[in-house]
Amino acid sequence: MAGRIPSDELFSQEMYGVMDLCLGCKACKSECPSAVDMAKIKSEYLVHYYQRNGLPTFNRMMGLLPTLNTLLYRAATPLVPLVNWGMKTGLAKSFQTRIGVHPERELPAFAAQSLEQWFSTHKTNADSRPPVVLFHDTWTNFNETEIGKAAVRVLEAAGYAVYLAVGRKCCGRPLITGGQADKARPWIDHNVALLAPYAQQGIPIVGIEPSCILTLRDEYLNLASNRGQANILAQGAFTFEEFVVREVEAGRFRAPWRAAPGKAMLHGHCHHKALVGNESSVAALRAAGYQVEVIPSGCCGMAGDFGYGADHFEVSQQIGEDRLLPAVRAADPATTIVASGTSCRHQIEQFTDREPVHLVQALAAAL
Repeated sequence: MAGRIPSDELFSQEMYGVMDLCLGCKACKSECPSAVDMAKIKSEYLVHYYQRNGLPTFNRMMGLLPTLNTLLYRAATPLVPLVNWGMKTGLAKSFQTRIGVHPERELPAFAAQSLEQWFSTHKTNADSRPPVVLFHDTWTNFNETEIGKAAVRVLEAAGYAVYLAVGRKCCGRPLITGGQADKARPWIDHNVALLAPYAQQGIPIVGIEPSCILTLRDEYLNLASNRGQANILAQGAFTFEEFVVREVEAGRFRAPWRAAPGKAMLHGHCHHKALVGNESSVAALRAAGYQVEVIPSGCCGMAGDFGYGADHFEVSQQIGEDRLLPAVRAADPATTIVASGTSCRHQIEQFTDREPVHLVQALAAAL
């Protein structure tokens, strides 16, 4: 891309094959002595490659998901149960194959109502409580609303007034990783304009899905039109566990934890491990009274939408089987399996008999 490699070699099938198998885990950024950001390089590479060779249907559909989900809940919420039923039929599996999703990959079901719909009728007592803006990602808003509700419960129990980031767009992660970073810029600029003013006032923006909230901290700094506002937003955005630990250490987090919730086994999200570290996740769980064991795992194998692809299904499972999945299967049934990444949980659910929970659900269970 700097012009040192002939374009026919740079954008050859061989080079694409190498880039295609990069998981975008960002470990290179933190572990490489030269801090080479391979995830960023891959994202930029795919933009140029697909401009020359066309965008795959799979990437196009992954990029459209946030918009399609929004339209579904805006126009046809009563049809959600029918959609969930349809996703289990042979016709749906055939459609999965046509768009490049492996037919054996289980798709997440839709919630009966979105988190935004639920929150619009949620009664909260703001009083003089310190405000927190909850950045609800696409998965939490449409598929795993119980996690968003748990986040609201924990924050309110700890003494905060929770405000949902209503009007926010998708963070842009599916577009950024799928070779469509240019199409993500309108969403990025919208979110920066919406959220930076909160950060400027000292109101924390707390995220549930690590890859989404950390996109605001990482990629936005390079892709946003207003870099100054993006930097302000980045400084005011926190993963849920980061915020909990910060507030606990400051003596402001007043959650009424019950005694001895038990043992938790933690699988850290790749982006969280690379950009933040597992320490805040461990500290948050311990603050709630859990005995914590960290699974010495690498990537779960899903890597966002990587594991959904028909060409990646088998290697995705092989990566999970390297360390994560055997450790989960060997865990005591009474141990809570904690994984904050939505794709991490889906991988564990599909290939083991365990039902992992998000860290906020583990905290909510300790109240």
